[in-house]
Amino acid sequence: MTERLFDLYWLCVASFSESFCGDKLEEGSYNEFRERGHKFENKIVRYKISQYSNVISSSDVDDIIAKAFGAWAQFVDLKFIKVNPMDEAELDIRFVTYSHGCSSAFDGPGKILAHATKYYVHFDDTETWSREVGGRVTNLYAVAVHEIGHSLGLGHSDDHNAIMYARYSQKNPTTRLG
Repeated sequence: MTERLFDLYWLCVASFSESFCGDKLEEGSYNEFRERGHKFENKIVRYKISQYSNVISSSDVDDIIAKAFGAWAQFVDLKFIKVNPMDEAELDIRFVTYSHGCSSAFDGPGKILAHATKYYVHFDDTETWSREVGGRVTNLYAVAVHEIGHSLGLGHSDDHNAIMYARYSQKNPTTRLG
């Protein structure tokens, strides 16, 4: 399983510009964004989308998030199941803005796009989320694959060509694996 996970890690392609994942980059920080190397106790990981975007339709969000989990499911020994927003889940996905109840507030459009822990993925809903690539939109699939990687325990890569690189490019985001 680990070998296949790292195969995905190296196969994914990402470019860089000025937008960032909100995962804290400081070494030695012990806040909630630095908990790496964790494992899920079960082989089934339930996720829910408890707060949808005001920018992109809920049906697009459902489809894109399912595809992002599906990308990782090819390489890890886990099964991802979407549950209802009121059900218990290992991962809670939310589209939120600015200060939203966790230890790191979003900054508005640009810069910090999203952040994740083993318990949640938060997307900044002031971004121009889209299933499209290029222009002045942010591709939700590319960012979701990256953030789910954090929830699975991966940190950032120094490799500019890895999906887990900390920066995102609107011009050429990762939209496929391999």
